[in-house]
Amino acid sequence: MGKLQQKSLGAVLILLMGGARHAQTIEQEDKSHKPIQLPGAFSGFLEVDVLRKIFDGFDPTTSRVSSIPNNESKPTKVSILAAKSWHVDGDEYLVVLSQLAGSSEVLCGNCAMEAPLAVLKKDGNGLSLVARQDLPHSYRSDEPVSEVFGTLSYTGHESIALDLAPYRLTNREMLIGVRIEHMWLAAPFYQTRLFLFRVQGGRLRKVCEEPVIGPHFRQSEAVGSFMI
Repeated sequence: MGKLQQKSLGAVLILLMGGARHAQTIEQEDKSHKPIQLPGAFSGFLEVDVLRKIFDGFDPTTSRVSSIPNNESKPTKVSILAAKSWHVDGDEYLVVLSQLAGSSEVLCGNCAMEAPLAVLKKDGNGLSLVARQDLPHSYRSDEPVSEVFGTLSYTGHESIALDLAPYRLTNREMLIGVRIEHMWLAAPFYQTRLFLFRVQGGRLRKVCEEPVIGPHFRQSEAVGSFMI
């Protein structure tokens, strides 16, 4: 009887410890991402307000998108990486880099994570979507990605950031910049690529992708390989 009680108590302790670990894991996952503070005229909005406009089927209680199944056929987790104000001809827009954890919520060195780019504006007391990159439909299939309109992606050896210097395609048309910095100390290898996008009919079209050296590349140097 004593041995049976000991086994029962051991099983209860294992269950309790397992539950505690599970709760701790959930708590750590919830704390891993802090809601971003939006800039300028958009400071009164929340991260979920932005994500709801970018992603159809976004659930603010779970931060997941039911319209994009991940590789486990479950809703994909999304969040905002960066958000900046973009001023064009006296109007203020919100440029947003988000991220889709379709394959893994932990970014490894050789795996990639999609980072859709989007532009929003104030619409009365709310927000409206001006343009965005084409989103993946699912992570369960190897669908082709448009070189021009497809979503950006980066790996664990890379960092991605908005670059809203005054890049211009023409005297009247401004471009949106994104930098992806690749650093692999084992190689060693270092490179920064600049991507420039134009707003075109509710979509964001890539018009330039160039390797750049140093952190001070600006519009006077953005003269190569434009894809209009």
